[in-house]
Amino acid sequence: MRYFALEPYSATLYEYCNGEYDGAMSNESQVLYQITNGIFYLHGKGIKKNPVNLPALDKNHFAYEPIKNMIIPPRKGFNWLHIANEKFKEALSLQVNTGKQLGKGYFGQVFEGKFNGDLVAVKQMTTTTAQKNIIQREMNTHIELNHVNVVKLLDVDDSADNRFTHLALELCGGTLTDYCEKKLSGPKLPPDELVLYQIANGLHYIHSRNLVHRDIKPENILISMKTPVQMKFSDLSFVKKTHQDIFSQSKIRGTLQWLAPERLVFLSDPENMPADLPDATIKSDTFSSGCVFFYFLTRGTHPFGKNPVTVPANILKKTPGELVSYKQTKIYDVYDELDFDIPIGKSGDCYDDLAADDVNGRILARLIEDMIQFEEKERVGLPEVIKQLAAVLYGMDKSKCQLRLVESSLGGDYIIRSHPTELILACANEKKLIFYTAENLAIPFSNWREEKEVTCLPLNFGGKRVRSLEWNIIGIQLPAGYGGQFGHNLVVWSYPECEIPFQKEISGYFNEINWNPTRPNLFAAYASKHLDLMFEINDSFLKLKIQFSIYIK
Repeated sequence: MRYFALEPYSATLYEYCNGEYDGAMSNESQVLYQITNGIFYLHGKGIKKNPVNLPALDKNHFAYEPIKNMIIPPRKGFNWLHIANEKFKEALSLQVNTGKQLGKGYFGQVFEGKFNGDLVAVKQMTTTTAQKNIIQREMNTHIELNHVNVVKLLDVDDSADNRFTHLALELCGGTLTDYCEKKLSGPKLPPDELVLYQIANGLHYIHSRNLVHRDIKPENILISMKTPVQMKFSDLSFVKKTHQDIFSQSKIRGTLQWLAPERLVFLSDPENMPADLPDATIKSDTFSSGCVFFYFLTRGTHPFGKNPVTVPANILKKTPGELVSYKQTKIYDVYDELDFDIPIGKSGDCYDDLAADDVNGRILARLIEDMIQFEEKERVGLPEVIKQLAAVLYGMDKSKCQLRLVESSLGGDYIIRSHPTELILACANEKKLIFYTAENLAIPFSNWREEKEVTCLPLNFGGKRVRSLEWNIIGIQLPAGYGGQFGHNLVVWSYPECEIPFQKEISGYFNEINWNPTRPNLFAAYASKHLDLMFEINDSFLKLKIQFSIYIK
């Protein structure tokens, strides 16, 4: 803020003329003289138009030239304010370049465009009576989604003639199909295992919002243009609300080659299709994702065949021939590693790109097999898929994994500790203790949100810095050590109640807490040169007791 100290005044001329001021006033001639005298004084000072802060705006910014011309007109005869207004209007409105098509879907085409001066992808959908409900559903659903692995909807606008509805979406570099067909140029993709994790992460987010996608295929998974590269789900035309992971269906929606068998079976015999289709579950998305996983890892091969025409029949026959070939190839690798003779009758194509590590390749093959099981009840769920992928990533070289910052932020001098069994962060300083939890506990790298804040001020720890914070091995007790110029304190919270059954002042420089790894109710606290405290917490967690003290030379 910038403040100006001015002499006080009673009212404005506007207020006087409107009868809102009835105080002292000069006569009319005196008023007019004073006004003209003031203006003459200002003109005599020769006020310069010196926009010293204008260079802070980049010269390539769309607003730079209009603002400059408004302040210092380059020539007379032009209404620079009007010209600037038109420029701003042009920059702020959504522009569609129909000469540059990026893609084509079931309900519309995708073109390059501009929104707020930035390049975007514009999905153009014909506004007909039949499609109004579909367009409205996609708009209402998509605008509420905000996730790094889901394409962001930026704006919705109608064309000037009202023939089209335009959806402005974040611009991506291409599709998973483009990448597998080597038609994509841009930043290098992360390791294959992390790509799969991102796909599962985005789909699980959609499912967590009580939605089912219903049209998962490589063409609907986009690749970001910016680094670190992210996979992003797009095209929510067929998305539908779910209840307890179940959704009703009046029609079978999706793309034939990527449909789950429990939905594909109705299209294989349209004449005998029941009038009321049975309900389906989100595990139909899991099946499609498993097929996409294999397609990406093999750089373009469907697990149920290389010929798209025969794929639907092979799905219904339960014959994922390409996946079987891959697994047999990995059997070769195992025998080669062990220097055994290869069993007779084993053969199969070699998928060199399936995974950088053969061990990971075998793990991923088993995972895909679990994802594309014919029976829904035998098909693995996405939470388990994510856990297995996270385990693979954890075992990889961490330098190969691209992780992102979570959205939580803390200021000040905090000690932060992760919960041993749940996705919870405990963050403490001299004033407060904050618990953060992941948005979705099944997704290890999801956004974090503040769960609970506990003030520490009643403990009279002002000015004392937190020096240690440690969960016990089962995550229900959380002692913290505070130390400063005027003494040291130990406090124990219970979780999730956040009650304080124990606090004690300690002599010496307190800086470490260590729990017994085999007894969840026993910990030691180190202060100065003494292992001063050994606490045992009883079953009801009502009191702590000192067991012994050891002097450390």
